[in-house]
This record gives sequence, C-alpha cells and structure tokens, in this order.
Amino acid sequence: MRVPPARPIVTVLAATLLSVCPLACRRARPNGQRVRLTSNETANPVLSGAISPDGRVLAYSDSGGIHIRNLQSGGTRAVVWPEGLARGSKTVVADWFPDGSALLANTGEGASFAVWVVPAERGDPRKIADHGVGWSVSPDGRLIALTRGSEVHLIEATRGSEQRVLDLGAGGSISRAQWSPDADRIAFLRRTQTASGQTVTIESVPVSGGVSVTLFSDPNLNDFSWLTDGKLVYTIENRMQATCNLFVAASNKSGTMPLQKPERRIRWLGGCAEGINPTGDGTSVSVLANDARSAVYMADLNSSTHRISTPTALTASEGDDSPSAWLTDGNTVVFESNSTGRNRLFLQSPGDIPREVAGASEDGLWPRVSPDGQWIVYQVLNGLATSGETAVAFTGNVSLMRVPVHGGPAQTIFNAHLHLSHRCAVGPGKPCAISELASGGRQLLFTSFDPLSGRGRELARFDIDPRAYYSWDLAPDGSRIAVAKYGEEKIHILHLDGSRPTEITVRGWTRHQGLDWSADGNGFYLGTEMAGGAALLFSDLKGRTNLLWQQPNAAHASGIPSADGRHLALVGWKEQRNVWLAKGL
Repeated sequence: MRVPPARPIVTVLAATLLSVCPLACRRARPNGQRVRLTSNETANPVLSGAISPDGRVLAYSDSGGIHIRNLQSGGTRAVVWPEGLARGSKTVVADWFPDGSALLANTGEGASFAVWVVPAERGDPRKIADHGVGWSVSPDGRLIALTRGSEVHLIEATRGSEQRVLDLGAGGSISRAQWSPDADRIAFLRRTQTASGQTVTIESVPVSGGVSVTLFSDPNLNDFSWLTDGKLVYTIENRMQATCNLFVAASNKSGTMPLQKPERRIRWLGGCAEGINPTGDGTSVSVLANDARSAVYMADLNSSTHRISTPTALTASEGDDSPSAWLTDGNTVVFESNSTGRNRLFLQSPGDIPREVAGASEDGLWPRVSPDGQWIVYQVLNGLATSGETAVAFTGNVSLMRVPVHGGPAQTIFNAHLHLSHRCAVGPGKPCAISELASGGRQLLFTSFDPLSGRGRELARFDIDPRAYYSWDLAPDGSRIAVAKYGEEKIHILHLDGSRPTEITVRGWTRHQGLDWSADGNGFYLGTEMAGGAALLFSDLKGRTNLLWQQPNAAHASGIPSADGRHLALVGWKEQRNVWLAKGL
C-alpha cells in the first residue's frame, strides 16, 4: 500500500520525450508476464490492491470501498464498514494475513488514518490503531508494522501492546514498513530532502530497535517488498524514458545485506508501479500501476478564428492511437496504432471503422501523405542512436518507405539516419523534407525529398543545443520551416528562398512538445505542457494565441489540420489506474 497521492503526470522531460518518440518506443514491451486484475475506468481509479498468499483472491479498493474478488470464479463482495465510519472515507488495502483469513487495511486521510483488520469472508472489520498507517503483517500473523510520522511501531494484531522500533525525528519520512522473511527486522523506505535533491533508500532495523542499515539507494526508487526467499523486488522510475522498471535483487532473509545482482524483470510505460504485494511462494506480485493510452479525436475548425468545436473520439482501440496526417478528401485521418501488438498504419473517417493500410510494413511510424495525395510516406525504425548527455535527441536509423494510399506493395525510398519525423507540403510539385543531425549534433540539416525520386537538395541548417528538445514542421506551401525549442517562447522561421530567418515570440508558453502549421500557413498548432497535463493552442505569425483544448493528466498534445482547414485531428489521452499481477519473478 502507498498512502501518498497517486503519482503526478509524467515529468517535464519525459512528457516531451513522448511527443518525439514514436509509439514503438513509447509503448515499452514487458520482459516478464503482466496480467491486469482489475478493469476500472478513468473516473474510478483503483486506490490500492493486494493479492492473497495463495494467489487466488484479490483485495482492492476504489471510490466504492474495499472489494474482495475470487480470481477463479470472479465472485466479488464489498466490505461493509461500521456505521460510524464517515461515508466516502478513503479505504486502502495494505496486506493479507499469512493464512489468508483477513486483510490489513487503513481508512481516513493523512494523519487521521486508522488501522483495521478486515475478515476475508465473514465478520465485521475491527479497528486496532488510530493515527497511524498499517503496512504489513508479520510472518506468524501476530504483529503489525505501522508508521506514525517518522516513527516505526509494532502492534499486536489483537490490539495488545505496542512498541516503538525507530524514530527518525527530522531525518526524513518513512513509508512501506515491511517484515523480513525471518521476522527479525523491519525494512522501510526513507525519503530525505537535501540541498542537491531527494535521496530514497531502503533501510532495515531490528524489531527490538537499534540502528538501521542501508540495503539500497536510488533517487528514482518508488516502492519495494520482500519475497519469502530473502530477495527484494522494487521499482525504479526512468523519467527520461517515461518508463517504470521492476527489479529483483538478492539480499538475505535477515535483511542485513545490501542488495546484490539486480535483474530487471518487467518494463512498462506510465506512472511507476507501487503497492507491491507478493504471493506466498514469492513467484508473483500484485502492483498498482497507471496505464496511459492515447486516442485520435476530431474537431471542426473555424479557419478564420482558429477556434474548434468540442473534440470527439474517433478511435476506441485498446492500444495507443496517434494521428499524423489527413487524406486529401479532408475527411479521413491517417494514424498509427499498436492495438494489434505491433505498430501499424490505419485510415479512419467519422462513423466508419479503422482500415489498415494494406501493404504497409509492420512497425511503420509517422505516416504522412505525399504532396500529390497518392502515397503514404512513413518510417520503419531499424535502430535508435542518441545524441547529447540527456539522450533525448533521437536519431533513428530508418528506412523511409512509401505505400499507395489505397493499398499496395510498400517500397523503400531511401535509408538514412533521420532526426525526428519527416514532413510533407501540400499540392503537386511541392516537396517533402527530412531532418538530420550535422556538425557533431550541433545543427539540424533539412533536406528535401520526393516520394518517387528520393533525396533532393539541402533546404536549410539550424543551430541547436544537442541537449535540448526541438520540434519542426514544413509549411503547407513548402516555402518555410518552423522550429521550436522546448523551454523557449520563440518559434524560428527558416525561409527557404534564402531570406533571413525570422522569429515569433509566443509569450507565456515555453514547453512546446510539437508544432504543426495551419492549413493556410498563417500560424501553428502547438502542443504544450502545462500544470497538471497538456494543452493545444494556436499561435498566429505575430505570437497571438488561442487556447484550444486542455487535457488533465495528458502526456502531450498535438493538432493536425486537414488540408482544407475545416477539421483538426488531435491526440487525446485516458489514464486508468488498476491492479496488475507480475509473474515469473
């Protein structure tokens, strides 16, 4: 169980990375087996969960309280609480008793949490402590490890005597108090704020009290639990890649030996897993994790005011869907989706079902429509290289491909090391363009290409910071390239007729994650990070902005206009918080 609030939206750098990294690298594939145990929707996230020692029963909580579900039969019962418990009070499952007869649970908020023993089948919940958070039950079922502020306490499950094991004072906060397999020590997470940032450690202390020892330390450590064989399972959040990694590492059953030989078992996208709870045999753990998925939305667009109607969902797959172009009919969106398990290209119009682009390669990325409207031009990623200390300037070793819009054999245009996506202007005879890193990663080199004849002439160069994030787009008439740097208000306009570059200042907005020209070439749709989520705004060529759409808890935003300027395709997000079972530990 994890009492602090759910993790915040993906961090600044990670969210920006999501906007430049295609679905194939965004949707990390797990190394181990992961099974979802609950199916709560966005409006009702799961708050906590724990698998029973025999792996047959799941206890979890949401806005409706605590539910106990038989995973074999599917039968579920809701825990009935005493009348004195305030309606709507937060309920959190912490642990199971070793024999599976009861749960350890908490109710309340913050310092007012109360600790309860909840029978798994019959009987009323029984409160055993106030003003504390219960975390785990001892291997013999007699004692509960709980925390009060910076203190670790042990209390008898029958509400008997209580003893204090550790008091950190002002030395940091404590959570996740866990029993060692031999019941001689309590391990806990300790978070300490220093001048250089936060330190997070797993430490253990004898149940009789004394000095704690450090088993592991990592500033991105999120949660942990002990397995019966003395190993520890823990999760590390990689904010740069917006992924969460679950590791298993050796210690000893007494919890005195620092962790050794960590092995990553599962890797996935989204907020990092927490509430780790193992089965009795230590082969599986239940975890609470967020699962963020993107979908294609559509909106009508007023081309004179650049206002949009309320966006409505176009796609409803179980994967990530991301729009990147329109067919010339102005009614059909081109998008990529990993709903089938591999990245594929699709077409869809309102009121229709998605149609896979026949002949397109598996794992196709960033589909664009050729200037003459006859081809879909996309990339197949052969490998990733990185540039800069922050490893965010993604350069892909790619095959640039073409496939007829209505299906047919795919053909390679050329192979290259491309930086981010390619772009295409609109209209016969207009160019497409690619970007590559040049001058040791300190320049973006823009080059034209034709879907039939291949690579063309150099269009422009732009000096960059190798450690920064950039987005760019080719104007619909092919005359200009716009470049935005994350963290800056300025948008740089490169004029391809040889004129001097110009700049536009978009005041108050700096966290640009993506940029797309409007159909008339008189402004841009900017996907921008903002507090609590992401937003899509329009900026004209004087830097005047309209906020078009805000999405709480969104990783990024984008808006792709149809060539006639009447519609906008957007990426929308939904985030679900559920209990998963990680197997094969």
